Amino acid sequence: MGFIDLKEVAQLNAEGQYDRVTYYHDTTTFKDSSRRDVNFSPRRFDTVSAPPYPTLLGSYCKGTELVEVYHADAQNGRSRLVFTANSPQCAVAGGGTGEGEGATTSVHPGNDRNAPVGGILLRRLYRAAVSGGVDVFRYTDKYYVPSTRSDVEVVSTRNEERRLPDYYRPTTEIIDRWCADYGIAPFTEIRVTHGGEGASLRTPVDNVSTCTVPPCSFALALGRTVAAGPLGRGAQELLPLRNTGEVVYTLGSPDNPEQPEGYFESLPVGRYVGYGRETRDNGCRASLPFRVTATYGPRYRMPYRDFDNTACELFFDFRGYTGLTEDLLGQSNACSLDYPQGSNHVVDNALRGSSIDIRVLITERNQLLDTYSSDERYVRLRLLRDGIECWRGWLLPGQYDIAHLSPPNEFNLMGTDGLGALAGVPFADPAGNLLTGQWTALQVVLHCLNRLELDLPIHVLDTLYPQEASTQESSFTQFSVDVASYRTDKGKAMSCEQVLRHLLDSRGARIYQDPFVRCWRLERLTDLSITPMQYFAYSADGERLPDPEPEVLFYSISQPPPNDDGGPFYVGGQQRKAFLEAVGRVEITAEPGELLNLLGTSVRWAEKDFDEAGKPVGWGGSAPTARALPLKKSDPNGLRLQGSITGPPGLYIQTPPTIPLVSPPHPVGPLHVTITARIVAVGGTMSENLDYAALPRMQVAVRQGSTWLAVGNSGTSETQVFTQPMVFDATDKDITIQLNAYSKPGLLAEPVVVRLYQITRGSAPRYDVEITKLALEWEGSYYARENYQDSIEEISDALFTLEDKALTLFHTDTPGARLQGTMLGPTGLPTSAWFQRDALTTLTTLPAVLLAERAQLQATPVGKLTGTLRGRVHPCALLTDPQELTPTVYLITAATINDVDATTEFTAVELLSLGLPAAEPNGLLVTEDEDPILLQSGGYALAEDGDGE
Repeated sequence: MGFIDLKEVAQLNAEGQYDRVTYYHDTTTFKDSSRRDVNFSPRRFDTVSAPPYPTLLGSYCKGTELVEVYHADAQNGRSRLVFTANSPQCAVAGGGTGEGEGATTSVHPGNDRNAPVGGILLRRLYRAAVSGGVDVFRYTDKYYVPSTRSDVEVVSTRNEERRLPDYYRPTTEIIDRWCADYGIAPFTEIRVTHGGEGASLRTPVDNVSTCTVPPCSFALALGRTVAAGPLGRGAQELLPLRNTGEVVYTLGSPDNPEQPEGYFESLPVGRYVGYGRETRDNGCRASLPFRVTATYGPRYRMPYRDFDNTACELFFDFRGYTGLTEDLLGQSNACSLDYPQGSNHVVDNALRGSSIDIRVLITERNQLLDTYSSDERYVRLRLLRDGIECWRGWLLPGQYDIAHLSPPNEFNLMGTDGLGALAGVPFADPAGNLLTGQWTALQVVLHCLNRLELDLPIHVLDTLYPQEASTQESSFTQFSVDVASYRTDKGKAMSCEQVLRHLLDSRGARIYQDPFVRCWRLERLTDLSITPMQYFAYSADGERLPDPEPEVLFYSISQPPPNDDGGPFYVGGQQRKAFLEAVGRVEITAEPGELLNLLGTSVRWAEKDFDEAGKPVGWGGSAPTARALPLKKSDPNGLRLQGSITGPPGLYIQTPPTIPLVSPPHPVGPLHVTITARIVAVGGTMSENLDYAALPRMQVAVRQGSTWLAVGNSGTSETQVFTQPMVFDATDKDITIQLNAYSKPGLLAEPVVVRLYQITRGSAPRYDVEITKLALEWEGSYYARENYQDSIEEISDALFTLEDKALTLFHTDTPGARLQGTMLGPTGLPTSAWFQRDALTTLTTLPAVLLAERAQLQATPVGKLTGTLRGRVHPCALLTDPQELTPTVYLITAATINDVDATTEFTAVELLSLGLPAAEPNGLLVTEDEDPILLQSGGYALAEDGDGE
């Protein structure tokens, strides 16, 4: 006998308590019924309802007729019965009555009233008990629950006066099945039956035609979105689309902790990437970028007019503000923009942050008191000229210092564009989640700039491209890096300042906010020109924008009025010229150094760095491998190449392609492959008495480009596939071996792969190899420094010289482990060959480029101008002074723009990479004084009249 529960509800009784009313189907009376538990709870409880048809709740036998019980479609506590006459399941085992000690039956007795919803009874066992001094019988059920795919035990509380037969579900009946996308094609079906002892049994069946799993179509969509409020926190819901089974979610990286719900709350303002993963076997994955935004409203407006009567406005936008805008009264010098000098030389100003000085005249008590906040993103600043926004930033927090007197009072504030504060911003998402994946250089730059939440586009000027790149796109979109490399030795995220400097230093570039065009500019110094320059433009989200018109950022300092020709001119009479010493030595260090350790020197491999076959991600071959944990905690991980006794010969693993860093002026010498390994005997011991022929041997092959290189001292071979047996001593110590492979001189930027073959023996023991160091080294390559002393002394024989500040490149061309900053080119391979847009066939390396450029920019003493100019001068532009006896080109390295007086106080350093074109005869303009002048052709000349004056 038994009961199959259909529905459970709470009903309020006269005593103010809640009764529990349970509707069920009675398998003994074959009817629906109900029972009431009086005063079950003082509080209302949730309704519990079994799922409707076609979910089978249970079955039992009525004679030879099988009765299957379902909940009615209306889920109203009534059953829906399906009858099967003469069912083979409704025959008493042994043909008897099914009653008595030890008797069994295949007749389903019906589920217990406390059975799990949807549970399928596997077994019922009766045991004798004593209740109130009377002998009774009670049973224990075992159920399989399809919704959770688990077994559940239920002990009955009902007493039976006589022992009923035990029940065992037939072991041939399939009670559940589903498809798992693995095994022999199409895929495997998992079939669940009764294992015979009250436990379910799962049996995989391969090649089931109904289990053809379609390609992944799982995707994520945005659900509920909560914009950030006054506290700067919002929320976002991710919804699954076309998923199979349950989905778990995470932010920032698939490796971060997952949660079962797609709702993420208390998120700081910023850009995120959400990830979803189906929890089924080999489930699909999906990702979706989204953004938590905040709304800003203009709380204050400070209007003023400049020296040229241009209408200017500075807005104070408060987060979450929706009220009216209040006008402020500026002081006489109401606003100025400052681009401070980071160093005395042009090569050391990668991040040129800007700030704004604001001077307000307070006319009411407590005016601007609400600007005081500890939140650096609470007040946004926008500077407009003639109604066009030209600069934006943030009001610095914690500012309120004013005379404690009656108004009017002077009140000074400061804001910044945030570049200088990136040292405190981790390279993570705004919630602090670590980031992973192959990102283009532009994505890396925009991620850090977007952490400032200024929503500015970026204009890129960089003509240095990786090999095989297209010059129709920015170079920064055509090389990438694994952003997991942007972590400290302790696994924490580097700061965005470090990350940007790593990228910019490797290219001699800089970033700043343009105060006239309202954009970020990323420029390589040696790509600057006095002629129109073509930039690539991208939105803050990385979308390609229409190319801006070629721009000229070049000023010629004019004579003051009345001879003003429209250009900026000196005011104040404080201009000065000085010289910076020449540099006689340039030093570049390209990490990770001389040896290209393909296993990584400081990177400790984790399980996620291995694929399902046990190979490191990115490696090829089919030989079995595994991660080798270090003997000492401080040692790096290794790679265990498993040997074989009976396996097929010739199995190998193959490293990802690696490209050597070589100096083009030098011939490429031998390629050395260094292997440090330990022989591990599996299934036996290594005997010290092994003769030479019995020692384990490992074979190694090296390929550069399409050529398998000859090994040892046999010279150069361009066609022969050659492997070298590597003989190890019979010892348990680390063994270092070196393979000399001679490459063809001049093979620049051709990928090299190393192939390691499995040790195969015909008898025990099996020998594994644990490799802790696999490194490549080329003779004739440079990796650390180049001395330009001699060539510079020839140019400036009697001049004082300094030594350039040593530059360490994080983004090196020596591709060690891919987690060490290795740049990948357009083909996805490590790249060490680069070309200029105007020299497509000339390949070089980044250290070679930087050595030459840094030496050129400092090869002789360089002039340094300081002064004040009338006019708003671009704070990072080029300029020249025709009044000099020998005019040259200067790069502005520091500037302060007084936005009211329209003057620019500047510092400019001579840019030796640029010269001025020679004067053309047809462009000569003659003056009566001795001052050289700018010609229409862009050249200069100093002319005399016929009297020699």
